[in-house]
Formats: sequence, C-alpha cells, structure tokens
Amino acid sequence: AKGPLRLKERIFPRLLAEACPHFSYSGCSFRVLRSKETTGRVVAWRQFATPNSFTLEASFCGADFGPGAGLHYNISNLKEMGAAFVPALIDFIDPSQRLVYAIIITLTLTLTLTLTPTPTLTLTLTP
Repeated sequence: AKGPLRLKERIFPRLLAEACPHFSYSGCSFRVLRSKETTGRVVAWRQFATPNSFTLEASFCGADFGPGAGLHYNISNLKEMGAAFVPALIDFIDPSQRLVYAIIITLTLTLTLTLTPTPTLTLTLTP
C-alpha cells in the first residue's frame, strides 16, 4: 500500500511485537508475492479494500531473535503469543488511540529516515 495505508497496515503488527517477545516486527513482510495472489487475505485486501488482512504464521522450530533464540517453541510459547494477541487487538481499537498514535509517529519517523538519503531531522529533547 502507499500513502496513509502504508502506515495503517503496520500498526497492529507493531503493537503485537511490543506485546509479545515471540513476535518479530522486523520479520514481517508487507509485500504481496506472486505466489500469494490468490490467498484469502490478498483477495479480501484487493477486491474489497479490506485493510489489515494478515496471516500469522507459527512454527515449533523457534526463532533466531529475542528470548527464544536458539530454542524450539513449545505449547506454552504459542499460548503466550495467543495471550498477547488479544491485548494488542484491544489497544488497536481503543477509542483513545493513544498507543496507535505513538506508533504512527514512530513509523513515520522510521520511514522518513529510511527514505531520506541524508537525514534532515533533528530531535531535541528537553527535560
């Protein structure tokens, strides 16, 4: 997606990454591969303009990052992932949108710095 949707589609995965150490935001792919063109999530996204259509993939093999690096996931780890999913979803639909706005700011800065050849942004923090 381009423009504002580019950020909107990244908010929930970021919330989930903050809620669960077993989920990797940097491991997310926001591109549609040719082999995925006919999957339900891509069809819903394209034909019905359904944003936030994701696939959450899990593996017993474990991760190469975070607290589970080098270990195989077990049922307890997968339950932790499920337990983090609902609070992240609640934060995503929270009427105050406090965490959503904070993530939008972070993502905007990140994408701006990534797309800008030489950073032109200076942040000054004052107590």
